[in-house]
Amino acid sequence: MSGLSLLGCATQGGVRANAPWADPSPHREGAVTVEPGVFLEVLDWGGTGPAVVLLAGQGNTAHIFDDFAPKLTQAFRVVALTRRGFGKSSKPEAGYDLKTRVEDVRRALDELKLDKVSLVGHSLAGDELTAFAAMYPRRVHRLVYLDAAYDHTKVDALVQGAPTPSGPSEEERASPRAFAAWQSRMHGFEVPEAEVRTSNVFDASGRWMADATPGFVYERLTQGNASPDYASVLAPVLAYYAVDVELPWTKAMTAVEQEQVAKVLRSLMAFGASERDRLTQALPTARVVSVREANHYFFLTHSDTVVPELSAFLLEP
Repeated sequence: MSGLSLLGCATQGGVRANAPWADPSPHREGAVTVEPGVFLEVLDWGGTGPAVVLLAGQGNTAHIFDDFAPKLTQAFRVVALTRRGFGKSSKPEAGYDLKTRVEDVRRALDELKLDKVSLVGHSLAGDELTAFAAMYPRRVHRLVYLDAAYDHTKVDALVQGAPTPSGPSEEERASPRAFAAWQSRMHGFEVPEAEVRTSNVFDASGRWMADATPGFVYERLTQGNASPDYASVLAPVLAYYAVDVELPWTKAMTAVEQEQVAKVLRSLMAFGASERDRLTQALPTARVVSVREANHYFFLTHSDTVVPELSAFLLEP
């Protein structure tokens, strides 16, 4: 994964055998305190130009942008935050409601001395974009929703009972590298290895043990969801929607299971169409882009198209 040599192999090209793994993405890692005893992981890729803040979706950390963010630094100062409950951020018992998550973003920006920014959010982060823009309009230049402009209070009901992918084999659990390769095969895009290492727990031998995020975090995020109020957004909006979604992990399923998944996808696509309509009714000037034959992480698989388009939008006065 990420072009790195497998740990434990012989020395090649001056790389010491058994050398510690190092994140190849050119960022500085840090943390900001958002309330007493609670901090958020921050990745800073530097760059020059207007500030762009990347927010990951549910289940991911700021490292999901490890390959994407560097493509923006020629025109922007780029940072990313890891939501509380995930990765190296604090995992307190409380604070997963939308209002607190928005305050986490606001306090992080204060700590980073970033006054006015463009927010780019994936998936669940769309809720935070909408609510932040409503609460702090002066601090938002532009918003970009990466398959994120949905009413997430309704999504769980749509996917309830759908078949899920099978778990990794013992061999695929054997190391972070093997686990990352399994995730990449299942999802159809290369997951940054730092994302895998930060999102999961591995034992001293490197074997996968568990998700790094406690189960209660997911439950409380769901409980803390709120329907987005797009009419309250004053900033210009670019909203991407993935359509004709491809799911490589379904290829190993039975025909019956594949049809069950296809049925859920049809429901999600219909829901997505209604959500696009709701967004454009509330924000007639919003720019909406449908990405076909892609997946939920299209910004990684289609970055050659997304980066210039997104950049041009963010650079508009």
